[in-house]
Amino acid sequence: MKKNLLVLCVFILSWSTLSSQHVYVEGNKFQVNGNDIFFNAISGPWQWRADCDINFMRRNFDWSYWNQEFQRYADNNINLVRIWLHGSGNFSPAINTNSYVDAYGPSDQFWQDMDALVALAATYEVYIMPTFWSFDMVKEGMSTYYQRYRTLIQDDNRMGSYLNNFLIPFLNRYENNPWIMGYDLVNEPEHMWRDADCGYLNQYWVMRFFARCAAAVNQHSSKPVTIGSMWIVYNSPNFGSPDGDPQAGWNRYTDASMRSYFDSPYAYLDFYSPHWYQWQNTSGPYERMVQQWLGTNDKPVIIGETYGGDLPQVYGSLTNYYIQSYLNGYDGVIGWKNACQNDGYGTWNGISPATNAFYNAYPNLVYPWRNSNENVAYGKPAFASSVESTAHSASYAFDGDGVSRWSSAYTDPQWIYVDLQQMYQINRVRLDWEAAYARQFQIQVSSDNQTWSTVYSNYNHLGGETDVTMDVAARYVKMYGWQRATQWGYSLYEFEVYGNALGGGPQFVTVGQEMVKSEALSLVPNPANYEVLISGMEEAAGVKVFDVLGVVVAEFKSQSGSLVVDVSAWPAGVYFVQAGGVVKKLMVN
Repeated sequence: MKKNLLVLCVFILSWSTLSSQHVYVEGNKFQVNGNDIFFNAISGPWQWRADCDINFMRRNFDWSYWNQEFQRYADNNINLVRIWLHGSGNFSPAINTNSYVDAYGPSDQFWQDMDALVALAATYEVYIMPTFWSFDMVKEGMSTYYQRYRTLIQDDNRMGSYLNNFLIPFLNRYENNPWIMGYDLVNEPEHMWRDADCGYLNQYWVMRFFARCAAAVNQHSSKPVTIGSMWIVYNSPNFGSPDGDPQAGWNRYTDASMRSYFDSPYAYLDFYSPHWYQWQNTSGPYERMVQQWLGTNDKPVIIGETYGGDLPQVYGSLTNYYIQSYLNGYDGVIGWKNACQNDGYGTWNGISPATNAFYNAYPNLVYPWRNSNENVAYGKPAFASSVESTAHSASYAFDGDGVSRWSSAYTDPQWIYVDLQQMYQINRVRLDWEAAYARQFQIQVSSDNQTWSTVYSNYNHLGGETDVTMDVAARYVKMYGWQRATQWGYSLYEFEVYGNALGGGPQFVTVGQEMVKSEALSLVPNPANYEVLISGMEEAAGVKVFDVLGVVVAEFKSQSGSLVVDVSAWPAGVYFVQAGGVVKKLMVN
């Protein structure tokens, strides 16, 4: 099994430098910050062109196209996109006439394109699963350099040039970026030995190459690695070989099998990602448990590619497919949609209803980082309408003690609130009442400490603990009590708030086609409806606002390090506010 111990050690040793959004494997599940995640996913393997060519990296990377794609992924609760990087190999990797791979310079266009993709992933909080190779790279008529790739795959020295000059530099460059969730080494390698136009390559050499790639990932990265097999008969002993392929009918991607091709303790996969289409005639994950389908349940399993739409005569709706796959123990489904949507295997409109329905059913599985187990109110500034005495000040409700408490004067109404010091997406508030509790009270939130919204009301509270779930963005959280239950005041042992910081995620965001560091700039409220306070700037700083296409839509000048901007007439959507070299994302509703 994967380097679970290695991952644990990495997290312990470098937790302060890693974001809570890193994906890792724990047993047979993916986790993010200690919580399970289901990949509510889509294939977006390449960008649109009139000829629908599958090459785009280092050729004609279109930032605007990908920005719009990531925007609609986020809008439709898609948390992972699978993207092909080499395509048919015409522009990457840099394979020379001798079938060796040369290294890219540090500022090569490939790295610029990849950096831009990763920055968009961070901005929209959508993971990328890069797929490096595809069988198309050795396919005559598809790849310009198909013969070179065939030669590389069947020669250890040439394999080494790919590992040393492309794969390992890639792993090192993105190791600490959480938005690359893991690596798919190759799309459907079985075609390489099955198909005449792929050269009927020797399956031993194909598997040896990708076993070496897996070992390189496991040696140089803590991220999980997989191979996207074309048919479950290559990932399972349960279905035999319906079309007579002697290399099928067993799971060739087990640890033992991988090491039979390359004798290294690092030659293994962290998760399985078989593809499934209705033509395979071997039932599907929507009706079979993981154990029934793969014959094992020792690793996470993602359906790495599947028809992107409803099939009423097969599994009904794709919504049913996504949800049933989860209930059957799978860890993600990746519906197929290519850039041109003209291949008959799936469309955007076929997939998005399923991803939205899955999110509505299981929001915590789609965005586990939005459901923090940390009490973000702990130790934060506290304020109250009154205190019974200095021994019962407002801060005692936020000290995590459970014995000390805040207590108010013996009159109605009274209130206590906490300043979280930045915007949070709040998912839970817990109040632990002393015997002097509120009979009637509200929980209110605010972004600016001026306008308050009620998110919970109780008109007949019986004391004890109040534990409320919610989904709201705010900086300030208040308990407002207007009727006491006793002759005494209002008294709380603990006032806890749970959620995740907004605007504190990616270290870099994209403005136009440039990545700019995001630091102390503050936007309150965010999201905004009417006005937004921009602060944390140097005095006399110039402020620019960009839309998602990188077009400047507004400019301002601050003389005091802060300013208030009226956004009431702005179209709803995502904007980027830049002051000097600092940028923050602003949502306008």
